[in-house]
Amino acid sequence: MRYETSDISEEAPELAATVAPIALALGIGVFSGLLISFDILWIYRE
Repeated sequence: MRYETSDISEEAPELAATVAPIALALGIGVFSGLLISFDILWIYRE
């Protein structure tokens, strides 16, 4: 059991370090995409 918990605790920071930038990039991409689509719709309304 100790080996499993130590492996998980050692892999957790690496997993967070790899997942965090991807999630952040996806969030920024979706948010910017929504802003761009909203701007396009707003321009077509005028």
